[in-house]
Amino acid sequence: MEMPLQYLLFRLAEWWCALPLAVVERVLPAGEITPLPEAPLSVSGVVNLAGEIVPVFALRRRFGLPDRPVKLSDKL
Repeated sequence: MEMPLQYLLFRLAEWWCALPLAVVERVLPAGEITPLPEAPLSVSGVVNLAGEIVPVFALRRRFGLPDRPVKLSDKL
């Protein structure tokens, strides 16, 4: 019997988006993002996750949407 596909749903401005759960490593509460001065516009910066440096991508910028401040309720 084939297992149904599972997705992570998220909202990006007025759009509902989905990623196959198989490609999602983890979902984290938003924290302090360290900017990278020479990074492409689509990269917000990095976060330190228990000693592992993880890039944070700015999907709003990538899709031509205006930036907005990160809220405590946001997830990475």
